[in-house]
Amino acid sequence: MPIVNLDQPGAEDFIDGYKGLRPVAMECCLAEVTPDVLRLLKKVKGSGIKIWLNSFWPSLNAGHDDDRAVELEQEDEAWG
Repeated sequence: MPIVNLDQPGAEDFIDGYKGLRPVAMECCLAEVTPDVLRLLKKVKGSGIKIWLNSFWPSLNAGHDDDRAVELEQEDEAWG
């Protein structure tokens, strides 16, 4: 499964490089939710590739992590 950091330069080129290969899923990491990140997520989804957002650590998902949901009881803020 390819892994792309949507905040980094070249993320769109990385995504485009997998168009012909069509992996089942792509892990998409992000430091913050921005309009460009949302656009790139839509691009991945629109290409038929499933998106996996890693919820283990807040640095991979803009703070939408499992610890926030379970330990802080903020399910809507983490997963909603």
